[in-house]
Amino acid sequence: MAILSFGIPLAFLFVPARERFLKDLSGLSGADVLIFDLEDSLKEGEKDEGLKLLLSLDGSKRPENQKWYARLNSDRLEKELSDLKGSCLQGYMLPKFEGTDVLDRFEDLIGEREIAALVETPAGIAALETFSGDKRIRALAFGAEDFCACLNVENNPLATAYARSKLVLYSALNKKISLDMISREFKDREAFKEDLIFSMKTGFKGKLLIHPMQLEVIEEIIADVPGEEIDAIIEAYEKDPSGAVKIDGRLYERMHIERLRQLVKKESI
Repeated sequence: MAILSFGIPLAFLFVPARERFLKDLSGLSGADVLIFDLEDSLKEGEKDEGLKLLLSLDGSKRPENQKWYARLNSDRLEKELSDLKGSCLQGYMLPKFEGTDVLDRFEDLIGEREIAALVETPAGIAALETFSGDKRIRALAFGAEDFCACLNVENNPLATAYARSKLVLYSALNKKISLDMISREFKDREAFKEDLIFSMKTGFKGKLLIHPMQLEVIEEIIADVPGEEIDAIIEAYEKDPSGAVKIDGRLYERMHIERLRQLVKKESI
């Protein structure tokens, strides 16, 4: 029961805002959120075309349990928010997030849409306690590449350990979804799975994805959740008046049962 070491991962998949990626999204229905990317995955001359493509998205084709976000450009934020105001998107990912001033400045353009704050600078990590509780923010995501570039080091676990832990801490404190950095592994399934499990054991609720293969790995993990076995443990505990039950040599008390209940309950998006 490897799943007992962490909860059900949430999948936030980046999709480049290019026609060939947007023309058929049916194979990505397993993602909790699709993040249509207007930033890093597009060259400067492609961004206006990408914006037009997002405006043409047909919201009726969005799966019921999936949300559509767009990752915007900080240097084009007002234009993109203005153009996308009438779109079918449910949220925005704002890069290099360091404070709520940007939300206040563009409050009318953002409206009721959810915000995923991509925290990827030392200033953003340092200021987490000042903005992580803002009700307009649904998720806090960690961007390791830009963060490590600010430190002038290659992305590595030692350099990101404090920042990642702090983001997990403030996400839990303020009941936000915490999303770990992308993984470069999109060909080696086992390597990505190890990376994903590391993220979840660290306390993150989900992962930023860059490739459909990574989504497939998460779907496989979800399919392997031993729901019936967990239900049997919970049922045995509830029938035992002692407040504890021993199953297969392992003792389960109230705190363990509550943990099991959370494991089979996916975070609401």
